Amino acid sequence: PYLETYGLYKKDDPLYWALLGRAYYERGDDYDSVTAALEQALALDDELAVAYQIRGLAALDAGDGKQALNDLYLARNLDPQSFSISLGFGLAFWAEERYDEASAQMRASADLAKSDVDLGKAYYYVAKLATEIGPVSRAKQYWNYLLDLPEGAVPEAWLLEAELYFNPLTATATPTA
Repeated sequence: PYLETYGLYKKDDPLYWALLGRAYYERGDDYDSVTAALEQALALDDELAVAYQIRGLAALDAGDGKQALNDLYLARNLDPQSFSISLGFGLAFWAEERYDEASAQMRASADLAKSDVDLGKAYYYVAKLATEIGPVSRAKQYWNYLLDLPEGAVPEAWLLEAELYFNPLTATATPTA
């Protein structure tokens, strides 16, 4: 509501529209609402990386990998030092089944990380992709990187997934009478 109130006075501010689109996206609003706000931002400033980023992530969530790739490519070119844009770009490659490019982009994202939380995200997605398509050595390496991060840097579910990678559950015999 505060953002919408701000917008009553700043309709010509592209950052307002980009932030509104982001708020809609994070709130889980429909794709059309998100993109309408972002289209307005880009109409006012076609070099606003965050607008391309959020539009790309919304497209990714909507299953439009090609649009996601296009938008995240533009965002990354406008802000090449952004960890979140870089990682999103890698996820868009993955959605389009361009696995080598996805892996390379997500590994490059780790170099842009500004925190252990960022590193955890990059390591997790590289490990997941390598677990699915290989190489096994990369999967092991990145699951280990994830496990070596300080406590609280990654969700417990990811740590459990890493532990299960190394120690998969096995069926145990059920005792009979």
